[in-house]
Amino acid sequence: RVRNAVSHHMFHTSTQTYQEQRGTSGSELRNRIEGMQRLLRFDRELMATLDFRRILDAIMNGLLDMAGADTLAVLLARDRIHSVGALTKDGTAAPSSDAIISALLHEWDKWGSEKVDLTTLHLSGIESDTDVMTSDHVVAPLIVKDTVIGVIGVFSTEGRTIESEGAGFVPVVATRAEVVIENALLATTD
Repeated sequence: RVRNAVSHHMFHTSTQTYQEQRGTSGSELRNRIEGMQRLLRFDRELMATLDFRRILDAIMNGLLDMAGADTLAVLLARDRIHSVGALTKDGTAAPSSDAIISALLHEWDKWGSEKVDLTTLHLSGIESDTDVMTSDHVVAPLIVKDTVIGVIGVFSTEGRTIESEGAGFVPVVATRAEVVIENALLATTD
């Protein structure tokens, strides 16, 4: 109890010191704290299961919310099978599959991955016959033991951009997702 009280006091003291040093407004500080709290909740949810499907759902729903994006897509390469799954915020039109896949694969070769055969790519949650284009995106690789197992990206449409705070969540979540996905795959193998 004492340790928790001291930790709580130190958090509030450091927050107040940060605010005084940076001259940040109360609302800006609240937004940063809320962002960190969302990240902690997300992390807890990821660590609560080893079920691959539930992990993937948690990653997609959590990052879509944290990044403030319209659409989130994940490309996974497992056992030479490549698949893309996308999730779109309610009430938002999904971008075309061509726009999403192009953005996801833009740096694929640079990351040292095997070539993706687009003719055998499995799609879920995205359509190829839509004319909605992306206006901004942030993409990060998913790397396990020096092997690229996929890529995750958030997308905005209709001329909107992804704010820098939201964009900052993408590589952080990708790094956390790598560890959790590896654990889930190992559990499945076991």
